[in-house]
Amino acid sequence: MTQASLDYSAPPENMTAAVAAYFKARPGQWISALELAKVGGLLAWRTRVSECRTQLGMQIQNKTYRVGRKQHSEYRFVV
Repeated sequence: MTQASLDYSAPPENMTAAVAAYFKARPGQWISALELAKVGGLLAWRTRVSECRTQLGMQIQNKTYRVGRKQHSEYRFVV
């Protein structure tokens, strides 16, 4: 797997497109929040996921679970 670009100078709509493409390349696969942060920006990945849902009409599911005291989130694109 290649590492995602961390170019934070990209316009938000391009980062949303990058997150959408990342999901579309992995339909049905759970993707960790850490992976999405690499693609959509450390502080903006949740907004990018929301924009994929609202602006692009993508169906994206979320699940959370705990491992010890840590909370984990994963997301997947449903075709």
